[in-house]
Amino acid sequence: MSSVCCLITGLFCLFRLACKIILLVFVKIIPAPFKFMRFMYKCMEREKQTKEQEYSSRKREYSVKAKRFKDNGRKSRMSNLDRHSRSSSLSSISSLGSLPTPTVYLSTRESR
Repeated sequence: MSSVCCLITGLFCLFRLACKIILLVFVKIIPAPFKFMRFMYKCMEREKQTKEQEYSSRKREYSVKAKRFKDNGRKSRMSNLDRHSRSSSLSSISSLGSLPTPTVYLSTRESR
C-alpha cells in the first residue's frame, strides 16, 4: 500500500515538474526570440522614420537653397538683360534720330 502511495506521489511530482517545464518552454523560452524580433523591428522602424524625416528636412533645405539660387540667378540675369536692352534701345533710338523718318501713304479705294 505504501509503495502504491509513493508511486502516485512520485508520478504527481513528475507531472508537476513536466507542467512547469512545459510552461517555462512555451511561456518564457519560445516567445523570447519573437519578442526580441518584435523589439528589433520596432527599433528598425524608428530608425527608418528618423532617416526619412532627416531626408525630407534636408530635401526641404536643398529645395529652399536651390530656389534662392535660382531666384538670385534669374534676378541677376534679368538685371543684366535689362541693362543690355536699355543700352541697346538707347543706342538704337539715338541712331534712329539721325535717319530720316519714313513717310506712310494711305491709299483710299474708290467705291463702285
